[in-house]
Amino acid sequence: MSSSTFLFKFNRYKHLLISEWHQTKYTMLIVYVSIIGVMFLTLILQLFSSSRIDSPYNTESMASTLTIMAIIFGSLCFIELAKTPSRQNYLSIPASALEKLVSKWTMMAIIIPLTYIVFFSIFSWIAPPIVQLFTAQDIIVQPLDFTMILEMLPPMILIQSIYILGSIWKPSYSIIKTTFSLFLLVITIGLITFLFVRVVYFDMFDGFIMNDNHISVKFPFEDLIQSKLFRYLIGIGIFLTVMAASLFKLREKEI
Repeated sequence: MSSSTFLFKFNRYKHLLISEWHQTKYTMLIVYVSIIGVMFLTLILQLFSSSRIDSPYNTESMASTLTIMAIIFGSLCFIELAKTPSRQNYLSIPASALEKLVSKWTMMAIIIPLTYIVFFSIFSWIAPPIVQLFTAQDIIVQPLDFTMILEMLPPMILIQSIYILGSIWKPSYSIIKTTFSLFLLVITIGLITFLFVRVVYFDMFDGFIMNDNHISVKFPFEDLIQSKLFRYLIGIGIFLTVMAASLFKLREKEI
């Protein structure tokens, strides 16, 4: 493994990030306008119904669209690797694998979510008053809960990092392949966990069903596992592992 894999110079990173911005900004704008436009259309269509008018620009809509965008953009993160000409051009850029990965991650995990949150927030404030001019009905507007949005960002970034790894590992149809791999992984982990519990706590089961007498039994370290600190530490560990795998996989593509 060449030491250049881990070489990081801010100037090269800055130029890569600027290049990523110029390549992505119009796609971002189209996606943002499409999402906001569809929501604005649903708001207008409510004018012709007899039910109350609810603004679609709410916290749940922002969170769901932000998560979907994170997965889609993550799966397209290294789309350059999908075809030979673009792959050769991208891998020939004079920058280390770390600089390329960090610049991509900065765009996908920080810049795109933050700009979307700002974009969504602005329209959530101006769209309802515009529609209100054409109706006597009150438009019910739910204030955005930015605390909830901030709390959902870490798990969203974690999930996106897995799709970024998938975009390097299998750049063609990455979102389908990564989602299927995640599904199989979750099923496998679930089965292994169940079999482990079934074997260790065999007296708590009748066949494969837990006895009613043991429904309220607490397992060892249950409080620790359920704590927020433990979940964050596990999430950080998984994130660093996935990003390290992405780095080595990207370096492997360069060889």
